[in-house]
Amino acid sequence: MEFDWVTMGYFSIVVYAIDEIEFWHTRQSGSWQPSWLVIGHSDLGAGELLLDTDDPNFRVLCSDFCGSDTETSGPDVWEPAITVATTLDGFLEAFRELKKLSVGRDSAESLKANPVGAEERSEFLARIARICTDSEGAWFWESRLD
Repeated sequence: MEFDWVTMGYFSIVVYAIDEIEFWHTRQSGSWQPSWLVIGHSDLGAGELLLDTDDPNFRVLCSDFCGSDTETSGPDVWEPAITVATTLDGFLEAFRELKKLSVGRDSAESLKANPVGAEERSEFLARIARICTDSEGAWFWESRLD
């Protein structure tokens, strides 16, 4: 994986380069599982994007930030929240679809001047429904449009 990002209005999704993954993996606590790798982050009421390496399809989760470990001054605490995509390939495909849709909409001002129309939204969501077969994943991607 290479570093990449997409911004749609106010919100961004960042995918880390392969050499950044180890650094992020070592900073986690809470109900952290050894099989999770942090592969990126999202800034829309969510946090880290986690790759579940115990899952044979490598599902991708999005975590909630639960605060810092103030008792020990330790790392931030994150808890898994939703499944973003049931496979890593599905996540990357949905990411590319959102990136295409975001062209000319990478700031709040440009999104306001060039909003996603009903037909464009419907076509995007149909592609996402094909990629993300669960409702949580579809919701994650749809919530990036507003």
